[in-house]
Amino acid sequence: MNNVEKKQISVFFGIALMFMIALSIMYYQDRNPDLLLYMIFSPALAALITRMICREGLRNMFLKINIKRNKKTYIKTLLFTPFIIYFGAVINYIIFHSGVKLLGMVTVYNLQYTSIFEYLKSVTYEVSNLAIIFPIYGIIQSFCEEFAWRGYLLPRMCKIMKPDKAAVLNGFLWGVWQLPIIMILYMKVAENPLNGAVMLLIMSTSVGVIQSYLLYKTESLWCPVLFNLSLNIINIYNPASIFVNVAAGNSISHVLPGVVGMAGLVIAGMLCYRESKRVYVN
Repeated sequence: MNNVEKKQISVFFGIALMFMIALSIMYYQDRNPDLLLYMIFSPALAALITRMICREGLRNMFLKINIKRNKKTYIKTLLFTPFIIYFGAVINYIIFHSGVKLLGMVTVYNLQYTSIFEYLKSVTYEVSNLAIIFPIYGIIQSFCEEFAWRGYLLPRMCKIMKPDKAAVLNGFLWGVWQLPIIMILYMKVAENPLNGAVMLLIMSTSVGVIQSYLLYKTESLWCPVLFNLSLNIINIYNPASIFVNVAAGNSISHVLPGVVGMAGLVIAGMLCYRESKRVYVN
């Protein structure tokens, strides 16, 4: 039986990584934003192709919401996600406060605000965009990722290893899959791309453990999707980035200010790792 799951895991990861590398190379050459859209769908497509190759059909996809007995978990997921990010950002600010540009945002768009009025004007504009446009786009992106990594890959990993170990490896592989495009997007703005890659893997592993725990807890894909969506919203527009130490250049991305800034996610990941075996239902 283990050989079946090992084949499914290998086929899925191979296809997903192949898609990502190919699309990343094409994006590097052409900078065509449409390719980023294709990347969003690629994990879900890889999962469906793997199901076809391994003749699994479309069963056991964790599509039921299961909200009736998991209301508290859904509410905590929605409210606690921003807290995790701000916790790390504030800790980073306390430690590295010298040289901080309080109104400077280090983002993939290199936005800089010179006054509080510009900042508030941008907040109003961006929030209105998020309220109208991003929920649709964000849900699609989050669903495609979670459908593949937690909904497909994770249960098969749990067949060959303990659920807590599966959660860690799942998050790590998810990070490896993201590396090609992340390195292309940020290699020009990051002072040390290698450090950024290491921190991406730490962040992805921590987030992956949290999302795996949420799947174990609710037996539904939608709670991890909600967590993923919350993180993505903070990705697109992140007031916590006012705490980023611009002068020190210790931001690994447009969201999380360095290793210290990941403290909230890492701590939450450790707690979820400890609880994974308790809540897992085979």
